[in-house]
Amino acid sequence: MERKLRNFEVITSLMIMSIADNVLTSAGILVKEINSASLLTSVLISVLGIFITFIMCKLSKNFIGKDLLAISEYLGGKTLKTFIGFGFVIYFLLILALFLRQTADAMQLIYYPLTHIIFIIALLSIATGIIASFGNNSIFKTASLIVPFIYFAIFLIFIGNTKNFNFDNIFPILGDGFNHSFIKGLTNIFTFSGLSYLFFFPPKLKKPEEITKIGLIFSILNGIYIIFCVADILFLFSDAINHSRLPPLYISVRYIEFGTFFQRMDAAFIFLWVLGLISALNINLYFILEILKNITNLSDSKPLIFPCLFTSFGVALGLQQDSALDFLENSLSKVLFIVFTFVVPLLIFIGAIIKKRKNSLKF
Repeated sequence: MERKLRNFEVITSLMIMSIADNVLTSAGILVKEINSASLLTSVLISVLGIFITFIMCKLSKNFIGKDLLAISEYLGGKTLKTFIGFGFVIYFLLILALFLRQTADAMQLIYYPLTHIIFIIALLSIATGIIASFGNNSIFKTASLIVPFIYFAIFLIFIGNTKNFNFDNIFPILGDGFNHSFIKGLTNIFTFSGLSYLFFFPPKLKKPEEITKIGLIFSILNGIYIIFCVADILFLFSDAINHSRLPPLYISVRYIEFGTFFQRMDAAFIFLWVLGLISALNINLYFILEILKNITNLSDSKPLIFPCLFTSFGVALGLQQDSALDFLENSLSKVLFIVFTFVVPLLIFIGAIIKKRKNSLKF
């Protein structure tokens, strides 16, 4: 039987999913799309993310200790539960494949330019599968150990780059206009990608009644992290990042000079970054397996580890064309995030609450 998780473990697990996304692409995409207005937009996104998280957590407290699948079953029976479950499995598999591809591409550019991408993706997949076989103890403990260092690193990067900043990059502060900067810019709320996993945690919590507290702490910390990531990229590069395939946060570390003792800050950053990305891959895979186990009534999900990884491996290899990768990163992933993180949970919560009140039954 799996142990129950402490609040800190859940918060750091949610954070590592968002941090991995921001380090790889999200923060850079926001600056590329919105340019000079990206810092202001990131503040608005953070406020909106905190507000939406609070509303969703309050709604979920009508079903303390129940995850999204259990609430779906209450609302529409096993048919709805299975439909929702497979939808999230497909969504998480796509995210897993995207993470694999993005991580492998970055590692190839930085360290292994002569190594074929297939070997890097295979190595990441095998490492993810081995760690996943140990269960949730190693997965969530690893996240709780790594996240404080990665979180602190963004402030160190920001401070270290201060002398290289061009603060004029923030002007014009409204960018290309209100509609482009804020209406379109708010679609970048996918920088809160960790929120997609929040409502699968309740049955695993030691204190499921504190789901609102967990959600708010995560969203506040995530909002702060996003703002500093965007500020670092905007003040250092602005639109110059359009010409590089490397993660902009990694490039920004190469500019830091803390004296002769700290000459290779990028090496330390990459070490933490790789550990964090592998942890994010494992958390993603863990929930894929848990959902499949739930909707198929399997007693053990371990036999599904490598079939799931093989599927994501195939999708990751299929993203060879820049156009396909850009479409998944910049368009499809945004739509899927909004649908599966906000629309679907809100509809399920509201529908289940109406049914509960109508029937006057305890759930």
